Amino acid sequence: MKRLFYLSLFLLTGLCLMTETIAQTTNYIDMTTATLSATSCAVSNVNWIGSATSGTMNLTDPAYPAHMACDYTATVAFNMPENNSLLINTSSPLCLCTPPHFKVDVYLDGVLIHTLNTNVVPVAMSTVAVTAGPHTISYRLYNVTSATLSFNGMLSYISSLPVTLISSSVYQSENGWVLNWSTAMQEQMEWYSIETSNDGKVFKEVDRVEPINQGNRTVNYQVTGKQFYPYFRIGMKDDHSITYSHILFLGDGKSNKPVVWVNADHEIVIANVLPEEVWITDLLGNTAVYKESTVLSTHLKGILIVTIKSGNQVYKEKVFL
Repeated sequence: MKRLFYLSLFLLTGLCLMTETIAQTTNYIDMTTATLSATSCAVSNVNWIGSATSGTMNLTDPAYPAHMACDYTATVAFNMPENNSLLINTSSPLCLCTPPHFKVDVYLDGVLIHTLNTNVVPVAMSTVAVTAGPHTISYRLYNVTSATLSFNGMLSYISSLPVTLISSSVYQSENGWVLNWSTAMQEQMEWYSIETSNDGKVFKEVDRVEPINQGNRTVNYQVTGKQFYPYFRIGMKDDHSITYSHILFLGDGKSNKPVVWVNADHEIVIANVLPEEVWITDLLGNTAVYKESTVLSTHLKGILIVTIKSGNQVYKEKVFL
């Protein structure tokens, strides 16, 4: 890998057209593990499949008699590093339940904070104040004989980031690829991670760069490589957390139009812009809304219109799901 770093009083022009300002980061509550419990039925009839941003609760015995309908609870423990507001994305849960109508209560530290009803989940973001320290969030699913209850990007909080990323781009050259990015402020940064992907979802690190000239000034970075990858992102590590740039699509470096596609997991992926808000609308007019997300899971199907707001620009793309 070849790396170039240089200070500048001006922003990059010409090739580096992808502009974003990241002074804050969205942190997702890790939902890899959960404690499961059940009322009236054995807890062995339910399992949990979790990841860093999502979780799925499955009833493993869908043939349970109707008169044995049960209540199931999944509890995720997490630590809040500072006093903050917890964002609960109520547009994300999806329940494939029997009976088809469902009720899910959401508890924070045992206190009811939100209720979801029926298969049509309201599109909204709920916010609750949370103090620094350990907490639990619980989801209680009532009176079902079979269910798959899933969450994607369900819980998050916003924190300040000690780096301001003002532009980033990647383009193909005669010798491989060239990745550029610029920062306007760096404080307590440990390193930048260059990550690549073949599908826009699973990324691996191919290089790591140490920050230079930390402080309130513009610094321009450049990394080059020869092996082809279609998708890139930049990881920014400070002294306690890591956050990522939006996904970059390997193009000619001359366009900041978003690239939108459906991946192998039937999720909608957005590259080349940092979405502030995304609306997904089907042909019947049903709409789901997402905040600051680049990988979207939706229950809407068919031909979908994806409307993306990024800065003062609004883009519309069409996908089939």
